Amino acid sequence: MYEYSLSGTKTIGPGGDYVTLTAAIQAIQTNGLSRPLTLEIMSDYVSAGETFPITFTNLSTTSTNTLSVRPANNASNLLISGLNSTAIIRIQNEDYVIIDGRPEGARTNRELTIRNTNTSGAAIRFDNNASFNTISYCKIEGNNTNGGVVWFNGGTTNGGDNNLIEECIIRDRSDSADVPVNLIFSTLSSSTSSNDNNQIISNELFNFSQRAILLFSSN
Repeated sequence: MYEYSLSGTKTIGPGGDYVTLTAAIQAIQTNGLSRPLTLEIMSDYVSAGETFPITFTNLSTTSTNTLSVRPANNASNLLISGLNSTAIIRIQNEDYVIIDGRPEGARTNRELTIRNTNTSGAAIRFDNNASFNTISYCKIEGNNTNGGVVWFNGGTTNGGDNNLIEECIIRDRSDSADVPVNLIFSTLSSSTSSNDNNQIISNELFNFSQRAILLFSSN
């Protein structure tokens, strides 16, 4: 049992509980979760201080102790942007992470953009059995010429299953003329793994050179 386990709502940004998401994740890894935790990104947040990829792993999340990331009530046009050959957001062998681009998780306006400016990295990557995670109402941008802007990378024994991407805009970089080869990409690490029951619902997919969705199967 963790002595100072985390729950409730914590703010991310200058003057907040944590300056970066990276710092908040480190605190969760140290202290654990006692109940659901929401990280609200403040209006003056800047991603320059993040360590990329921002990796959600070893967080002790469960179906009841979830971790949510979303803009704060007065935040708009938030940007998490970096140059990384792996990803900007990486969910690695972790479940029940929710990234919602709506302020306080309400209404329908997308106020969070996740962008990778590296030609080899995804904007969001699910790795090594990441399952039951949700990405909703975000703008997801990249110019990956090797894989996808969103990448499902299955583990050696089990793939990432039951993840949900809904109501997002998945596209090329809005700040550049560069175009990704694929938007959503699914790969497997071995013939014994599979990415099952992942749902792509009500998203806008545009500006790519080959395929909007490219799936590789072990079967």
